[in-house]
Amino acid sequence: MLDVHSHKKFGENVVHNVSPKEWQEFANKHPQQLVSIGIHPWHIEQRSLEEELALLSSIIENELVFAIGETGLDKRCNVPLNLQMQSLNFHIQLSEKHQKPLILHCVRAYNELQLLKRKVSPSQRWIIHGFRGNPFLAKQLMKEGFYFSIGWSFNPETIKILPKELLYFETDESDATIEQVYEKVISIKGNINI
Repeated sequence: MLDVHSHKKFGENVVHNVSPKEWQEFANKHPQQLVSIGIHPWHIEQRSLEEELALLSSIIENELVFAIGETGLDKRCNVPLNLQMQSLNFHIQLSEKHQKPLILHCVRAYNELQLLKRKVSPSQRWIIHGFRGNPFLAKQLMKEGFYFSIGWSFNPETIKILPKELLYFETDESDATIEQVYEKVISIKGNINI
């Protein structure tokens, strides 16, 4: 079972999240570890964004890069939304060019994310990580073709309506194993044979 987004776990079926700045040291310590690589909206710095995006672009072709991100939009952080959008658009271009899924962080910016997805009409999967939204929001996002990565905390009513073909599982920053996350989901949803 694949753990599509983790900050703590390592292993054959784990996609560990790293930033471009962390990549070289991480790759030296964990030379066979699958990664998703991107710039989290909280960590965008205007003075170094172009340099970090160039670094990201130079790493993307590595065979261990499974996905692009974590990237996205977060209206609760202090980084201006226009900088977040600039970074996100660059990640989207890389996702499309290199045909790798996009791992998305989204807080209070689902309208912007949906409009962007309609505008771009991507061929790659856009996976909202750590999705905890309500069923109404989930239905809106399903209509737009989003995928959902479910972690230890989630909305039980939403889990009941999400089709298995749109689901991924993650440990993110929790101490739970991916098997524990899966068991928690199927205790509500029933067996989903992933």
